[in-house]
Amino acid sequence: MYPLNEMYEYEFTYENKHATVYKLNQGVKIIGFKYGADFDLRVLSIGGNPKRKGFGQKALKFLRPKFKKILVSEIWPEALPFWIKMKERSLVDELISIKAGRDMYLLKHTTKPEVRVRNLISANAWRQH
Repeated sequence: MYPLNEMYEYEFTYENKHATVYKLNQGVKIIGFKYGADFDLRVLSIGGNPKRKGFGQKALKFLRPKFKKILVSEIWPEALPFWIKMKERSLVDELISIKAGRDMYLLKHTTKPEVRVRNLISANAWRQH
């Protein structure tokens, strides 16, 4: 396994807006939107690399110094535990929303480090474990 040691930046159209892509070696990519000193992260792809080997965390370590605040939007439910860990490790600042199929649910109070995984109990209500 090779380390992540290079990052290239380019732009393209994503969701009818100009998105920024950070491409690292080994097929790892981060896609999101720049808003001044903030970054709204939408996609973190580790490519064909094996899961749970640190590629996602290493990619975020490359991204962290570039922005004052990193927000994560449209999180898939199965990826939420990963994003909570990244928030606890201060690699992202805020978890904004969960995307479940065509539905989007806003997460609230995610700026507090003690917030853990929440279970959906109705369309707009969350219960903390």
